[in-house]
Amino acid sequence: MVELEVSDIRNAQSPSEAFALVLTERQGDRVLPIVIGMNEARAIVLEMSKMKPKRPTSHDLFLQLSDACNIVAENVEIHKFEEGIFYANINMRRENGELLVIDSRTSDAVVLALKWHIPIYIHEDILDNYLSDNIDEVKNLMENEEPEEDDINLSDENYDKYISAKLEEMSMEELEHLLEGAVECEDFEMASKIHEEIEKRKA
Repeated sequence: MVELEVSDIRNAQSPSEAFALVLTERQGDRVLPIVIGMNEARAIVLEMSKMKPKRPTSHDLFLQLSDACNIVAENVEIHKFEEGIFYANINMRRENGELLVIDSRTSDAVVLALKWHIPIYIHEDILDNYLSDNIDEVKNLMENEEPEEDDINLSDENYDKYISAKLEEMSMEELEHLLEGAVECEDFEMASKIHEEIEKRKA
């Protein structure tokens, strides 16, 4: 089994209103992007940024129910890839030691793993087979498309540097307000950049 960690949320080129959840190997350099929907992306960004919604989400409700029933989550296991879909289980344990295996969408399982601070695993053969069979798709998701030579201009070349410089000039309070606004506007790429700047200052 290979342990993965959540590293980023990126725009996916297709379908529309889809995002790529980027999972990276904790002790290695393999990267697994998984296409998820807008709502799932928002939930993951909220959790990565430690932002609390005003009312409990469905994931919060699941946590409260499991705590009330004295059921402890142990890990998330991505155990199958079939017809373009990753399948995940949340492995939980009752107070008497009985193991409970809960079938879950991978995106929901990842949100809960972040909330519970439990590890995310994938079977190594699934990871290897997916990466070898989908090398072009993975490359497209992970790399920005190179602009045509005629389309290159100064603002395109320096956009990321410009954004980074502006974020560095902001106070923590300003960054936190901006992060909240980016999430509300569903600009998850910007939210990820703001979150990175906040974490850099906390380090």
